[in-house]
Amino acid sequence: MDSFALYCLAAEIRPAETLRVLGLIERRLAGNPADPEARLYKGALLARLGLEMGDPGQARRFLGAGIGIMRAMPPADPSRPVAHLRMLYARGTTQVLLPVPPMTLPEVDQGIARILDHPGFGRLHGPRRAVVLGMRAHLLKQQGQDRTAARIWRAATRIENRISGFPDAPPQIIL
Repeated sequence: MDSFALYCLAAEIRPAETLRVLGLIERRLAGNPADPEARLYKGALLARLGLEMGDPGQARRFLGAGIGIMRAMPPADPSRPVAHLRMLYARGTTQVLLPVPPMTLPEVDQGIARILDHPGFGRLHGPRRAVVLGMRAHLLKQQGQDRTAARIWRAATRIENRISGFPDAPPQIIL
């Protein structure tokens, strides 16, 4: 299983497996400490784990470590566009959950725009495409672009009829 599949397993399918997946990613990093993809997924999972911690001190440590790794995401490598797209997806979908985001709103906006314009975007699985579009709609709503946000939200909900977490009508808090 590649690093992205491991990340998705822990983040999207089985959050209870996060510690085990972190161990597997650590083993990959032991073999190749410079692997930017594995490092970013480690950061995203540490940050997500920090959100689940009951102890405030532990939560701060996990969030701090995860956000630090995510902030250090390397620039795009033109020879590995799909890997870069997957990294942008992992950072973006984790970013929206965090109380202290690793990116500013303009950086998130640019990152989502890069995902949407990315030549590999069509290869993202349906629910992941919907998540990216939903994030874009949320940002547009925050910027006061209600009509465009609602149109993009509708596109996100149509990707796979009904996706868990994407109601037919967007919640008023989001849109």
